[in-house]
Amino acid sequence: MGAPIAGTQARTSSLRVRTNKFADWIKTPHIILSIILISMLMYFVLSPFVQIIRTTFQAQRVDLKRMPGVQEGDFTLFYWHRTLVSAMRKNLFFEPLRNTLVVTAGFTVFSLTIGIILSYLVTRTNLPFKKFVSSVAIVPYVIPSWPLALAWLTLTKSDAGSGGSCGIFQYLTGIALPEWVTYGPVPIIILLSIKYYAYTYLLLSAAFSTLDSQLEESAVLHGANRWTIFRRIVLPIMIPALGSAFILTFSKGLGTFGIPSFLGVPRRYYTLSTILYSQMQNRRTAEGFVAAIAMVILASILIYINARVIGARKQFTTVSGKGTKRTLVDLGKWKYPVAILVIIFLLSASILPMGLLLYQSLMSRMGNYSFSNLTLHYWIGTDPTVREGHIGLLVNPRVWTATKNTIILGTLTGIGSALLGILLGYAISRGRGTKLALVLEQLSFLPFLIPGIAFGAIYLTMSARPMGPIPPLYGTFALLVLVSTVKRLPNATRSGTSSMMQVSMELEEAASVHGSSWFNTFRKIMLPLTKNGFMAGFVLTFIGTMTALSLIILLYTPSTIILPILTFEYANRELRQLSDGMSLLIAILVLVGTYLARKITGTDLSKAFGGEN
Repeated sequence: MGAPIAGTQARTSSLRVRTNKFADWIKTPHIILSIILISMLMYFVLSPFVQIIRTTFQAQRVDLKRMPGVQEGDFTLFYWHRTLVSAMRKNLFFEPLRNTLVVTAGFTVFSLTIGIILSYLVTRTNLPFKKFVSSVAIVPYVIPSWPLALAWLTLTKSDAGSGGSCGIFQYLTGIALPEWVTYGPVPIIILLSIKYYAYTYLLLSAAFSTLDSQLEESAVLHGANRWTIFRRIVLPIMIPALGSAFILTFSKGLGTFGIPSFLGVPRRYYTLSTILYSQMQNRRTAEGFVAAIAMVILASILIYINARVIGARKQFTTVSGKGTKRTLVDLGKWKYPVAILVIIFLLSASILPMGLLLYQSLMSRMGNYSFSNLTLHYWIGTDPTVREGHIGLLVNPRVWTATKNTIILGTLTGIGSALLGILLGYAISRGRGTKLALVLEQLSFLPFLIPGIAFGAIYLTMSARPMGPIPPLYGTFALLVLVSTVKRLPNATRSGTSSMMQVSMELEEAASVHGSSWFNTFRKIMLPLTKNGFMAGFVLTFIGTMTALSLIILLYTPSTIILPILTFEYANRELRQLSDGMSLLIAILVLVGTYLARKITGTDLSKAFGGEN
């Protein structure tokens, strides 16, 4: 009798110990916070994606006439069959898929090439005017994508065939450029390359700056030329940075909307993002969601391949305990010619588009680029007899309403994303190495994986009905705040995690010993010490909101319109002076906001790079 009783007591005691340990574990602040945040992310990020998958297998009310005997909500393979198997498969899916892959692969190659060359010249050579080059290099990224497309049309458009107005090139030279120069994959690839080379430039600049010059010098002593050294030594060491740049660039290409919309759709050159928008506009929600799922799958496959490739390499060491020697490569007689070429490229990619947009916004009649055709009407004019009564931008109440909405949206989204980013950073950094922290980190990255227009499409469906305790949000400003906040969590989380990793746990422990609650410790100690990370998340989100087109294009209503959407409307209605002026206005606001944020807060935006456009 004694032995069984003793065994039972031992098991009871062991169970009590484990229960107490679990109770202590579950009461730990970062564990409680992690569980709450994981629940939120699963609800606002994972469950919406599951919902769009379900939608593609459920009969929709608008299609019941095409599915005899089927009730709304019944299981069906109709949409997958129509998209992937039917006679419409080419137009609905496979042609947009091919175009997406062509455009994305093309501009990724060019973006990586530009970024590699530019970062190497700035960090590893004695290139003159480096400070100016570094300042201007990321300007094309900060500029919204569609102004680049509108500027390209202003420069290259031809009146041959279409009967429309000509661009500046034809006006000055009399030469009508072929249509493939103005519309289609070639200009889309060129402009997206200019837009997104900044990812590679920033990531490789950081990697190149830590590369030991002794590796290159040793190769020179063994007779290798500069090109061989760069190809066989430098680039292989840069594989992790290149992999990250590749992921960022390719992923943005899968969901980019503005440039393909302006330069592709007018000639029926659709990508997955533009066919998704077209389907949603035509109330073909389920078929559009098939394109959204395809974009997410492609991005997931890409990240998996990248992880396997980098994981196969064990050594990428650029900094060792022996110290790092940095000797700049002497460009010799090519120093100033190369600097001039770089500056010309950067000015052409940033200043020239803004100049073209400004000039066209001042034109009274399209196609006439003479000084006598200039007017300020589209900025400050109020004459109701001009252009169907469209008054100037600066005196238009709708423009001011959109500006107010944009600033409010950016502010609320910035605060929300930055605060969540700090909380996520705290939970991830304090639980570093645990499965809970890993799950939290992966879930917080998921919004980046989903292209902007697909993310908007997900919330379009969700917002039409109650989301648990949250009432239907369709058509409300709260929906724009919610979707913008969630979509930009990866950027804010990256900033928050980096900041929290620099704060010692000893500070929390000391505060706890003195009786301070976790909330007070976080508010009075952790937040002030991580203010730079908070400001980086806020500024990046605020700027991203100012240029958000693909994310919001499916969600706005007349009462919640913002500046990018108003610009898109003007462009679609062929009000080019107004659309160009609006694009210029947005670009100026973003550039000024970026400059002021960096000056006032001292925030290095490049450390949290990776916005959405």
